[in-house]
Amino acid sequence: MEPRIILPTKYGEFEVFYFKRCGQEGAVILSPYDGDCPFVRIHSSCLFSESLRATNCDCSRQLESALRYIGNNGGVVFYLYQEGRGIGLEDKIKAISLEQNEGVNTAEAFDRLGHPKDPRNYDAVISILQELNIKEICIGTSNPRKVDALTDAGIFIRDRVHLMFESNEVIDEYLTNKIRYLGHHEKN
Repeated sequence: MEPRIILPTKYGEFEVFYFKRCGQEGAVILSPYDGDCPFVRIHSSCLFSESLRATNCDCSRQLESALRYIGNNGGVVFYLYQEGRGIGLEDKIKAISLEQNEGVNTAEAFDRLGHPKDPRNYDAVISILQELNIKEICIGTSNPRKVDALTDAGIFIRDRVHLMFESNEVIDEYLTNKIRYLGHHEKN
């Protein structure tokens, strides 16, 4: 494992380390947990929501909820640098432009740009979980692709944890589209 730091945050002190493996990079954010089934959130970077505080997606709210959860209960957040579900910042901006100017949803915009609906993979996360000898988790996600990738790798999903956050009309529509077009579960 890479060098680790202790990072004080408004959610508590977290142990953080950088990783680069399986063609991916990001950070692992750890908070001590009891037992053999930690809470795990796999989170993809989102410049607009997390840094610019955009109000039209739930990314920053999900990240904040996951950090609050591990601050109170312990667990792990994998923060992956894969902007726009892995299509990169340039194509993410193009996809949003298609959504705003032509009224298509995210899945249709990805298709027009030649991308799968969700091209991400979780090989780095699986590798780190295996290295940490974590074989069973409670996961904070509504994305069945994440669950499938982990279970296919032999990691047992004991439970899905619903991450609570404040919503609004625009986010509700975004979440409805994730359910309709990406097969997400109703609750994250």
